[in-house]
Amino acid sequence: MPDIRSVIDPEEVLADVTSHPHQAVYDRVEAPIRNLSLRLFLFGALLLLVAFGVRAYTLTVLQQASLIEAATQAKERAFIISPNRGAILDVRGNILVRNEPAFAAIFDPLAANAAPQEDIEAVLNLLTQKTLTARGELEERIARHGSRSD
Repeated sequence: MPDIRSVIDPEEVLADVTSHPHQAVYDRVEAPIRNLSLRLFLFGALLLLVAFGVRAYTLTVLQQASLIEAATQAKERAFIISPNRGAILDVRGNILVRNEPAFAAIFDPLAANAAPQEDIEAVLNLLTQKTLTARGELEERIARHGSRSD
């Protein structure tokens, strides 16, 4: 096999290897890209770009409302997980802690002074039901901590 440097001059940039008499030179030197191959590659790339553009248009314009609704439904899912807890017992079986619902109600005299009387009545009724505390006792506590100035 002849040495490539002896067959092709190193200063020669473009070599027409298709008509070279030595097949070894043709196999080792890169041939120019055919015009048809380049056109097929560009056509495929353009076709792929058009396909992505059509898909983007479909998602953003045509299916926008249904996709927004699906995203909203997926975001607004709520799961209520109630823990299964029992009483905490000591070694002898005596109950140390029971499960009893607890509520914290904070009274703000400034907000109560600005609130309408109907709102205060509604809150008192709700607290009476939820805490099982007499309404008179709740009104006493409110009077101790602040009063409504009319």
